Parts: sequence; structure tokens; C-alpha cells
Amino acid sequence: MAFSHKWMADAAERAFSGMFREIEVESAERLDEKLKRVRLRGDLTNTRCELGNIMQLRVSDTAYRHYTPINFNSNEGTFELLLYLHDGGPGSDWSAQLNPGDKLTAMRPAAKMQYEPAFNSHCVFGDETSLGLAQCFYDSPLLRTRTLVNLIELDGRHQHWPHLMQVPMTTVGKSQTRPGSGAVLWLNALNTQEWQALKDGGFYLTGNAKSIQTLRNALRDRGVHKSQIQTLPYWAENKVGL
Repeated sequence: MAFSHKWMADAAERAFSGMFREIEVESAERLDEKLKRVRLRGDLTNTRCELGNIMQLRVSDTAYRHYTPINFNSNEGTFELLLYLHDGGPGSDWSAQLNPGDKLTAMRPAAKMQYEPAFNSHCVFGDETSLGLAQCFYDSPLLRTRTLVNLIELDGRHQHWPHLMQVPMTTVGKSQTRPGSGAVLWLNALNTQEWQALKDGGFYLTGNAKSIQTLRNALRDRGVHKSQIQTLPYWAENKVGL
């Protein structure tokens, strides 16, 4: 979400004050050169956050970007974010500059994508921008007795990030010419037992819009019903942000 002028964003926050929360950066840690974890604190009384929800945070005078809250605790008024510093756009610039004590504005959590409890297996797909969602699913007690696969496209320089996060992931390489092709190769390499464990479950496709389309088409070709697939593009080539 972006506004053409600062006064428009300010006016929206005043007009819909019940939708916004004032929060403060409590800590900020670089896990790697391009990966940052921040902990935030504010008044989150009566604020619900379901697994898979996103929050929009104001990242400049005129722009908001959405992020997945991790370890959201409304009673304590805290949550965390995993931020990918990809060197481009207002969200990345904002993330790189965050320091303890900074004051922020955030919208209440919203259900752009939501955990579907009817499924016994769950597959989260994405890239560096999807790591927060992957951690949320891994950490959630709702998944303790269910099959979970975090399938993540990572640049070669970032293949060690799951170890830094201590979150099990199946990682595949990226292709600049064929986004999502690594995920399709992984899908096609599954044996019968592995595919049987996933095929009737939920698929949560995030990250690059083209990668999402490629994997979605491959899943549909394998007989996965459209009702099993949720999609939420976080970015697309040649666009500043979605």
C-alpha cells in the first residue's frame, strides 16, 4: 500500500485509528549480512493474530509493506519480524535502518493467508521474503502432530540461513530465467510415499509471483484441487513492491 503524499498516509491513520498500533523496536539483530531479526513491543491489547496473518507496517512517509509477525503475544505486547535486506525499495531501506528505540506504526493483523486446520499436511513455499511465514508454521503448536514441509527458494549465498534460524527447510536454488523450476524439480523427485503424504494437504505459495505461478501450475497438473492452494505474491520482477 502506498500513498502519493505524506499527508494522505497521516490522514488515513487518524481516520482509522482503531486499525493502527504504535510500536517500538526493542531489539535488532543481524543474523547475517542480509538477514535481520527485530523484536517489537507495543499495546496489542485485544489484538488477535492467527497463523498465516500479515501486518502492514509504515516503512516511509508514503508507503506500507506487509510482514509476517513471529511469536505474536498480545498479552505481553510483543512480536518479532525476520527481515530480508535485498537492497531495493522502501521496505529494504527501512529494514536496514531499524534500531532499538525506533517508533513505528503498524496495522492490525489481517488474514491475507491463513492456516487451514482441515488438512493433515501443509507445505509452505517461498523465498527469502517468506522466511517469517516458514518460521511461524514451524513454531506453531497447531503443526506438532501434522506433516509440514517448508520449501524455500534461496540464493546460493543464503543456503545456510535455515541453520541460522534453526528452522528445518527443504531448500532449492533459484533460476533467473525459469523462476520456480527448482521447486518443480523437487516436486517431481518425490517418491510415491512422500507425495501421498502431501497431495491432499494445504499449499501456501508466497514470494516471487512467477515462482508461485510455476509451482501452482505443477500442483494443478498433479491433481491438487485449487481449494487446497493459497497464493500471496510478496514481490514481482520490475515492481517496487506488492
